[in-house]
Amino acid sequence: MVDNEPLIRSGIVHALSSAEDIQVTTQTAVADALKTVQDDPPDIVLIDCTIAEAVDLCAGWELSDRPRVCALSSSSQGEDVTFALASGSAGYILKNTAPDHLPPLVRFLSEGWTVTSPEVGHSVMASFHHEYLRHTSMAPIDRLTDRERAVLVVLACGLSNGEIGTRLHLSLGTVKDHVRSILSKLGVPNRLQAAVLADRAGLMATQLAATPRTAAALQRDPITGSP
Repeated sequence: MVDNEPLIRSGIVHALSSAEDIQVTTQTAVADALKTVQDDPPDIVLIDCTIAEAVDLCAGWELSDRPRVCALSSSSQGEDVTFALASGSAGYILKNTAPDHLPPLVRFLSEGWTVTSPEVGHSVMASFHHEYLRHTSMAPIDRLTDRERAVLVVLACGLSNGEIGTRLHLSLGTVKDHVRSILSKLGVPNRLQAAVLADRAGLMATQLAATPRTAAALQRDPITGSP
């Protein structure tokens, strides 16, 4: 157990010591952790990852049988969680975790699981879900040329081919060619579904600074046309 606050250390040690199958080999401040872990390598290291030296310290643990390191933190901010997990942490446990929840989490760590407090787990999954949706929404859009994207944005505002041509200074035939290409590349059968993809990919939000008519059209629901 590695933390610079003696009260935090003793509280966590007390919670873990209540479990018969868990032995806390030592509790120490960050400055003394490296020597302690090298002298008597434990199976699990719980460490306060909010301390600047913690990441460097973990990187310096060059052991033949390296312990599993799990971050402890009072922060549930996404960037802190991401940084800890990306740095190789086997988990991310909040310091406000109920004492009786700590022993099961340590058991899971010892079995090779990656563990998180519920709030952190929900946040990680929500972030993953959001990124997945963003990626899948952008994937077909990435196939479009810059000109086709411009046509798609105006098309999604509900403008006709003639109005699109006027807006973008294109001939009617050229607009029709672009629309056919857009539908083909996006794999959708009609303009409505193309507009939905444009909205999901965030293309519409970037165009709200356009001319008054375009801005007003962009603020309408791309499916119903209503505000």
